[in-house]
Amino acid sequence: MKKIIAVSALFFGMTAVTESKAQVHVNVNIGPPPVYAAPVRTVSYYYYPDIQAYYYIPAKRYYYKHRGRWISASYLPGYPPGHRVYRTRHIAVYEPKPYLKHSYYYSKYNGKKIHKKHTKHRGKGNKGRW
Repeated sequence: MKKIIAVSALFFGMTAVTESKAQVHVNVNIGPPPVYAAPVRTVSYYYYPDIQAYYYIPAKRYYYKHRGRWISASYLPGYPPGHRVYRTRHIAVYEPKPYLKHSYYYSKYNGKKIHKKHTKHRGKGNKGRW
């Protein structure tokens, strides 16, 4: 009888015990959050050294000097409104209102040729030309 009681007590004790899982997470932040990436620089202006004008990309406006003042217009005088200025030499500018520092850009880029890397595409049709 003692064996039956001991076995039954052991059986009930095993079924009564359930596995409990407790998870505790502690997160402590002290100071400013870490910076994971550098800020992205976006091009907002193009400088055209051959015509000494700037193009503001978001507003699609040109800035050029006329009689000592900077003028804003939707097209350049002397060029038709549909003129493709992207075919002319242009430099990406990463700062706001670069025309206010025109002497810097003029001394840096005028008179200097800026070469872009070209790759030769050789094939049947172009016979090794650019």
